[in-house]
Amino acid sequence: MAVSGTGRLPFTFAARQSHYPWLELRIGSRVRAVDAKNGAIVYDRDGRIAARYASGGLFQGLARPWMGLHAIDTIRRDAARQQLRFQTEYDGGNNAKVVVQTNAVTLVYTINMEQDTIERIALTSAQAEGSSAVSGEIEFTYLQDTDGASAPFPEPRVSTGGSRESNERGMLWLVRLLQSENE
Repeated sequence: MAVSGTGRLPFTFAARQSHYPWLELRIGSRVRAVDAKNGAIVYDRDGRIAARYASGGLFQGLARPWMGLHAIDTIRRDAARQQLRFQTEYDGGNNAKVVVQTNAVTLVYTINMEQDTIERIALTSAQAEGSSAVSGEIEFTYLQDTDGASAPFPEPRVSTGGSRESNERGMLWLVRLLQSENE
């Protein structure tokens, strides 16, 4: 299934004050996830709210440079917070990998150490681990200036009403959304 989206990622805390982070993902044809200044919401295929979280909840397992930590450290801390096994691999060049293992899925983060950004997240299911097959992959592209972009990057809006759940999903929120899309 296709996963696509846009977002904004401030690289410093000072930039966060006027350019807060946001993320909007479309997962297949049935799920839309939005994380904006007023909160994070997952919508079902009918556009109804399936889950609501505090702002920043969908950035778990992703880089958050405005916090003052490197991308590799953020990912490892998110994994440790959920008591997930992880291993760091460094190729000696610009890239490092963090392999996060769960019972059902292995996440392999490829991080550009020079730019301090996540380039790719590969997801491999436990059934596919015997082979070199990748169950899914998300690639990230970073634009420094959106003025020349072919499509506009409008900030998503979320409704502020309703109660928010704690984000017990942590860094595995995307895995769970992908699993629910396949059901």
